[in-house]
Amino acid sequence: MMDPSEQARAALAERLCLRRAEIERLVMDRVCALPGTGNEPVPECAEGLLEAISAAIGHALTAVHSGERGVPHIPLAMVVRARLCARTGISIDTVLRRYCAGFMLFNDFLISDAANDDRLSGEALRHLSRSQSSLFETTLEKISAEYYREAGEVAGTSANRLAGLVRRLLAGELIETRALEYDLDRHHVAAISRGSQAPEELRRLAKRMGCRALIVRPTHETTWAWLGSRHKMDCRELPSPFSKNWPRHLPLALGEPGHGYSGWRLTHEQAHAAFSTVVSATQNVVHYADVALLASIRRDELLTRPLHNLYLAPLADERDGGATLRDTLRAYFAAGQNGSSAAAALKVSRQTVTNRLKVIEDRLGRPLTTCTGEIEAALRLADVDRLS
Repeated sequence: MMDPSEQARAALAERLCLRRAEIERLVMDRVCALPGTGNEPVPECAEGLLEAISAAIGHALTAVHSGERGVPHIPLAMVVRARLCARTGISIDTVLRRYCAGFMLFNDFLISDAANDDRLSGEALRHLSRSQSSLFETTLEKISAEYYREAGEVAGTSANRLAGLVRRLLAGELIETRALEYDLDRHHVAAISRGSQAPEELRRLAKRMGCRALIVRPTHETTWAWLGSRHKMDCRELPSPFSKNWPRHLPLALGEPGHGYSGWRLTHEQAHAAFSTVVSATQNVVHYADVALLASIRRDELLTRPLHNLYLAPLADERDGGATLRDTLRAYFAAGQNGSSAAAALKVSRQTVTNRLKVIEDRLGRPLTTCTGEIEAALRLADVDRLS
């Protein structure tokens, strides 16, 4: 039989559980707002962040409910997250700052709710706060231990040491670069690819182009590369050697040429942004200059949702969910907004294309001429999300 304070604590835990989704969302927002957290270096990191946050909040809620009956073991998702951060070069400082931010927000919810419960005395509230602080300290100790254990194992190979050095340089640290065996005082083009064959293909490509290559693998699947030349690279001629000599089964994203250390960093950031827009084997080589706007929009949820809601969702009321109208728009834009060429590509009559475009304008409530850029962006975003 629980005493009144235990009953009040259990009720508090249940009320917080009802708000768990809200708490998780707000913690995620706060964590992502921290400096250096907005974009994880590799997709695997970003995908596990929400899972770790959810596990951490569940861990804290269980501790609120259990009280003196024992603190639960740290969830596996938090352990996995700590190890992944160590493997992919996210600093321990960043990891701990995220937990601190999450703890402070969770504690705000806890204290605010508990203060309104008359069954919890002042001493009970102080005890609850102390127990949560103790849990938090223990959690940080365990997370740190898992992080450093993994970091020690990862640091054992020269390839991983090189990847770690590159990450530190990308983060802006001023460190010795001789271990790179690559001169940063060059003209660079950054590339990002995936697949076991990517490193060797990038070396071959660098050799064909007469460039020095710096190649690292931040994960087992992802390859980062820089192709360096003593001579300035022509942006207009650059796409040709990549498109002609790159295997179609491997995705490849390229930044724009840059010079020196700052150009080395910038071209990598551009390649990273462009890589999210590689959608299929027929479009497996993507240059940042061709997708700069799309890559920027895709990172901004404030833009992506309205684009879909305003320009694609109204078409979904058709019998086929809007597929025919979307295909018509793609053909129309690919043909330079020429109805006859679009009709030929779709193998329908020009009048059919005209009729479909009229239906689209009716669904959108505006002429196509006033929103072609927005519709094209919405269609390309949909293709990326569907095929990535």
